[in-house]
Amino acid sequence: KVASHPQNTIFNVKCFIGRKFNHLEVQSMMKYYPYDLIDKEGRPHISVERHQGQQDFSAEEISSMILTKMKCLGEMHLGAPCTDAVITVPAYFTDAQRRATVNAARRVGLRVIQLLHDSTAASVAHTLTIDVKDDLHKILVISLGAGSLDVAFVNISERIVAVDTVAGDCHLGSEDFDNHLVCHFVQEFWSQHKKDISSDPRALWRLRAECEPDIAVDYLHDGINFYSSITLLDHVKKVLRPTNSMLMTEIILVGGSTHIPHIQTMISKIFGGKLPIKRLHPEAPTVGAAVMAAFLSGDHSPILNEFLVLDIVPLSLGIQTAGGVMTRVIASSVHIPFKASEIFTTYADNQSTLIFRVFGGHKEQAKDNNLLGTFELSDIPPTPHGVPQIEVTFEIDQNNILIVTACDQNTGRMKMLTVSERVGLFDYDINDQQDMAEDAGIRARKTLKWNTLNLRSLISEDKLPRTLKASEKASLESVIKQAEEFLSMTDKESPDVERYLEMRRILETTSSSILRKHDTTSS
Repeated sequence: KVASHPQNTIFNVKCFIGRKFNHLEVQSMMKYYPYDLIDKEGRPHISVERHQGQQDFSAEEISSMILTKMKCLGEMHLGAPCTDAVITVPAYFTDAQRRATVNAARRVGLRVIQLLHDSTAASVAHTLTIDVKDDLHKILVISLGAGSLDVAFVNISERIVAVDTVAGDCHLGSEDFDNHLVCHFVQEFWSQHKKDISSDPRALWRLRAECEPDIAVDYLHDGINFYSSITLLDHVKKVLRPTNSMLMTEIILVGGSTHIPHIQTMISKIFGGKLPIKRLHPEAPTVGAAVMAAFLSGDHSPILNEFLVLDIVPLSLGIQTAGGVMTRVIASSVHIPFKASEIFTTYADNQSTLIFRVFGGHKEQAKDNNLLGTFELSDIPPTPHGVPQIEVTFEIDQNNILIVTACDQNTGRMKMLTVSERVGLFDYDINDQQDMAEDAGIRARKTLKWNTLNLRSLISEDKLPRTLKASEKASLESVIKQAEEFLSMTDKESPDVERYLEMRRILETTSSSILRKHDTTSS
């Protein structure tokens, strides 16, 4: 049926989720797919022919259908309802794409307890295959699948998985290799036969299905047989930057596309002949997600003892300031969850409103980065320019989802970031206050849990400042134990946000007052 109904064969929707129809990448990819992509309220929708007539589905709705199938399979296997999920995403997914993924899961009754990067999840799976009591493992993880590339440099020590740096491309995978091949052979067919098959969905699908180094498609178009050949593409080099091979103990390959011999050879050559490890199953990120799900749900398996994953922010985040420069509030590669603040002010006398444009990216000029959203703080009292003190706070949760607030320190007036790209996915989700409150409770619990685990690891790994007094260490131990007992007693299903926030405040205030003092002393 695939060959005879290419317009109704939907695949690789992940590249459209959370995107606007006029997004450059959406427009550039449309020509490669046999199904119809239409503009509906500014979002890409896939139009298919059904018995009831023509129907349109958003990428989020298609993703929800896939999640529904997985949810049913899980419930059949477990014999119990599935309510929570850990989902893996490419490291370079934007904030809007992450939120769209969460919304797609929520639509089918799944609460996302964590979004995990593909390469990080694969690293977690790798800890199950090595002796974690050995020396520090410095691992380069290359995850290349159907639709995206994730590259991560990861340190594994005992059961602690600490991501150091990440790179990647959300639109580089086997589907993209196929797209380039299809485009190449469409041009080749024109050169040989002077016939354009770019508007023939069935011909495009048959060509895609046969995209191998040697092409042989009988009766491709108008009864014409087509034969040609091409070597495997090597443009993946642009994202596989050479790294000092002496720093690495292992190179891990994950994903179906890493089975391409040319890619294996290329990677080995880039890193001085070092042979990559290929024993991980292509589903390794799923295994890592399952391990994280067990850990976050309180599983007491011995393998999860002292287990900790420290993921990072893939892109720098900041505000556009004078001259179009992006002033960084959070630098890339800091471990999450993370919170940072900067003070901004007015640039004109009696200015009553400040407009904040939030960007993510590595470039100096804001326009060269990804615009995450725009919001404004109004009703600033009339004063000379430079006098108002506006504190802008960026807070990233464990899912790498960003919350931005701006507070006028003189009046206490506060405004939270509203990103237009987040609106219009599923209206009932946005209006469902109970779901939002539950999600806030889950986030509050997770943040408290991770902060507690991080502090506990400082003690267990003997990483506390040497100048710390015994009484200070005892105070730190006491507040950590208090937080641990609080977490073990509270009900995960009915979280009280205020209680978690209060416990977090106590934990952070006590630990910061002790540790910052010694950081200052040691510097």
